[in-house]
Amino acid sequence: MIIVNVSQSELDDALNSINARFDNNIIWNRSPEPLNGAGTRWRLTLRCKSSKGLGHARARYGWSGELGRRLVSACWHVHGHFFVALPVGAIIHTSRLTTYPGSPWHDFNVGSIMYPCPASEACDCA
Repeated sequence: MIIVNVSQSELDDALNSINARFDNNIIWNRSPEPLNGAGTRWRLTLRCKSSKGLGHARARYGWSGELGRRLVSACWHVHGHFFVALPVGAIIHTSRLTTYPGSPWHDFNVGSIMYPCPASEACDCA
């Protein structure tokens, strides 16, 4: 994802605030990489330290669409809380949409056409 209009310290503060909720299991998969000289545009990725801890996503597979193995990818809830923790004025660009802190969370299908699964249900958070 690419986040605009924030500083490195504001990104770190947002990560620290969600780690309080997810037992310090959330880390940078891709450390915030500055995309401009002013340090206000960043490319980053969130992940979990352990797939057995809080905030991990689950794979969906099989004909019945059951929950599969645990992944170290951060789940939909982690990303949503991270977006909320960012300061007002930030702009978040993901592969699916552009959003802002405080905007409604957009759910999307991570399953198949035959066995749809909302991203909000592809984890153990619920």
